[in-house]
Amino acid sequence: MRLNTAVRDTDLHGVKHTALDLKYGSQQGALPVLGAKMPDGKTYGEWINNAAHISRQVIPFVLETPKFFEFFPNPKDWVETFISIFEVHPETIDGLDATLTVEKDQHNVGGGGQVQHEITNVKRPESAVKYTLREKDGKPINRFLDLYIRYGIQDPNVKKPLVTLLPGFKKGILYTPDYYTFSTIFVEPDITHCRVVEAYLVINQSPNTAGAVTSKRDLSAAGEMVVYDIETGGIMMYGQSIRELGQVMLDKLTATYINPDNVVPAVDTTNMTAAVTDSKFNYSIDKDRAKA
Repeated sequence: MRLNTAVRDTDLHGVKHTALDLKYGSQQGALPVLGAKMPDGKTYGEWINNAAHISRQVIPFVLETPKFFEFFPNPKDWVETFISIFEVHPETIDGLDATLTVEKDQHNVGGGGQVQHEITNVKRPESAVKYTLREKDGKPINRFLDLYIRYGIQDPNVKKPLVTLLPGFKKGILYTPDYYTFSTIFVEPDITHCRVVEAYLVINQSPNTAGAVTSKRDLSAAGEMVVYDIETGGIMMYGQSIRELGQVMLDKLTATYINPDNVVPAVDTTNMTAAVTDSKFNYSIDKDRAKA
């Protein structure tokens, strides 16, 4: 079997989906002679179809930011900071789960202890996206999320979004959830980062907390880094159309200067104690060569 027959370009429904063909690679019985020439002259290469799927790290793309940013005098700064926090600062992102669950009821069949199962429902789990963020020096993450919640969602004292008190706020608007929520598509690529394997679109996201704010005194203990677990919830959409949207976003991902073999680091020589031209990787060898 040649490699071009080992891979399907569509699933059984005819939708574009590049994957190994399940008609081959059935090696969980008697082990075949891999790579041997069969009587028909073909090489037995079904081990290719036994290649396991390895999950990869998801890439988040923020598609929509909260609209209340537009009422600030510097909305571009708010948007850029927001995207950075939820795209590149998270150490982990959990809660992306599109698992199908079939719910069943049952009733007795005869008197021999057998039961018949009946389908009552099919569901996917509730979305509960959680970001793990390690606070930076000066606590900019907590400060930003604190302002986000108080100005965009609700202040704990006045019980309404503080953005409504700003001069730039448009009074009389219907303050719908799009003003304080955001949308993200999470893309799991293959090993080449050129093809989408999974994609999850989560809308109506908003943080449940700005992160714990606590302090203490214990002179016998070392200092500690601060880590936040920020859960946002949301409404998840999953399917072929979402994977196609994820492919569009993945194709737009800029990969400039990420190959270390093609990058020449910029070196500032103004403050060096010795001139670069006087340095040699192996001075003694260079000196001996000069005498020869």
